[in-house]
Amino acid sequence: MKTKISVMIFLLLLMIVFTACNSIQKNTTEIQDKYAKNDKGEPTRSFTSAELQAAEKALQNGVKIDDQQNDFFKIPPGTMQPDGRPDNPNPYPLPWTDFRSLSFGADENYLYVKFQFWGEFPKKGIIYDGDMIWGTGAKIDEIDFVNSEGKNDSAEFGSGVMFVRDDEKGKRILADKSSVGHLTMISPLGHDEKMETIYKTRTEAGMVAGGPDYDYVLSAIPLRIFGVKLGDEIIISFATETGSSKYHHEAIDFILDNPEHTVKGGAKLKYKLGSNAYENLGIPDYYKENPQER
Repeated sequence: MKTKISVMIFLLLLMIVFTACNSIQKNTTEIQDKYAKNDKGEPTRSFTSAELQAAEKALQNGVKIDDQQNDFFKIPPGTMQPDGRPDNPNPYPLPWTDFRSLSFGADENYLYVKFQFWGEFPKKGIIYDGDMIWGTGAKIDEIDFVNSEGKNDSAEFGSGVMFVRDDEKGKRILADKSSVGHLTMISPLGHDEKMETIYKTRTEAGMVAGGPDYDYVLSAIPLRIFGVKLGDEIIISFATETGSSKYHHEAIDFILDNPEHTVKGGAKLKYKLGSNAYENLGIPDYYKENPQER
């Protein structure tokens, strides 16, 4: 069973997009760099007006799922993570950490994903109740697909807003200006010594919009990087996570999670690229039996 990306690694991946890697995760990054085919020639960029219109059209013809306000995942009190920091059993009342809706659709070139929240992201880093908020990430936990070679493959995708940066000594400090970006990791190869997944490909390709001063993050992910095309079926699951200096997980919110909020995982969805419907496959039995591992 593949180890799922934690908010710390997700935030690290966003830091790869925005800044140099944190030295704490140096070993993981070096192992990934040994195998990764980074698409450095095609960094994440902003949408043009025409591309934004295409995205809006695809989303209108796609799927929208609403999420309730203040329905954060109930993290069990006393939960500790490997980095020695606890999770927050009582998420802060910050509306831009609370999932409001998810929209996704596709055209011949891109998979479009729009994560909307219950409030606008701040322009710069903030401290809440003495705790420095690192960033809010929106992610596709897993994308399962059949690639152009007819082989089963998988990927993870993360987009989000960062409120911190590393200073010249590697210390994490508040950023003067918040940043938005995204990253896709494709084809798992195995795990490092910390049981984090190593991927064959990491790429920032695609477009991003929203972030600071907006209540959403919108990403366009090229279909070609997965080797899929319009009309193909993929299986996906979604979540948002927020990290802070005090808490490993300051807040977690899933789309289509279970009503009791006892399983740390959202539902898997089967989606035909370009359609306006999906099949809810539910939460895998493995995570119902092992909620701590999601």
